[in-house]
Order: sequence, then structure tokens, then C-alpha cells
Amino acid sequence: MPQLNTATFTSQIFWIVLGFSLFYLFVSRVFCPKVEEMLVERAFYVDRLLRDAQELRTNAEQLENDSVVALETVQRETANDESSLLSRFREQEEKEKNRLSNWFAEQYRTEEAQLRQSSKDVLIYVHDQMEGLVEKAVEKISITKQT
Repeated sequence: MPQLNTATFTSQIFWIVLGFSLFYLFVSRVFCPKVEEMLVERAFYVDRLLRDAQELRTNAEQLENDSVVALETVQRETANDESSLLSRFREQEEKEKNRLSNWFAEQYRTEEAQLRQSSKDVLIYVHDQMEGLVEKAVEKISITKQT
């Protein structure tokens, strides 16, 4: 086996040391800095993404809190508006009932007054007719007595 020949050990050791040294220099000067740079950039990128995610989470929580507050405010305002609308509707309904009640009462009084006037007119007419009949009856009676 030639690799076990002690005469070639020195050249083999030289070439192995030279090859490993060149490989070590290449890896340490070219490959490792690029890998280290990529790892540093990746760490910065991940940190930036985590900060952005945290900021977005904070903004989302703030928006959620704001929306809850806004929803509660709208619900309160809606309830207040609803109650004020209902009270105004009830007031308006009460006013309309009073107005109609007054109108009907006025109509009733007007019709009652007209009925009273008509009754008086009828009574006057009947009274006049009765007077005329009584006068005619008295005349006939006096004529029949005279004859």
C-alpha cells in the first residue's frame, strides 16, 4: 500500500496541511462571513417583523377597545334617542288625543246647540200651529154656539 510508505509521509502531510489550511482560510474568510451576514440580516428581519407584529397587535387591541367603546356609546345614544323619540311620540299622541277630544266636544256642543235651537223652533212652530188651531176651534165653537 503506497499510502503507508513512510517515504511519502512528509509530502502527504504537507499537502494535507496546505489543503486544510486553504480550505480553512476559504471557509473562515469567504463562507463564514457570508453566512454570518445572512444570519445577522435574518435576525434583524425577524426582529423587525416581531416589532411590526407587536405594533399591529397593539393597534388591533386599541382598535378593538375603541370599537367596543364606540359601540357602547352608540347603544347608549340609541337607547337615549329611542326613549326620547318614544316620549315625544307619547306627548304628540297625547296632544292629538286632547285635540281630537276637544274637537269632538266642540262638535257635540255645536250639534247639541243646533238640536236645542231646532227643538225650540219646532216647539214655537207647534205652539203657533196650536194657537191657530185653538183660535179656529174657538171660532167654530163660538159660531156653533151662536147658531
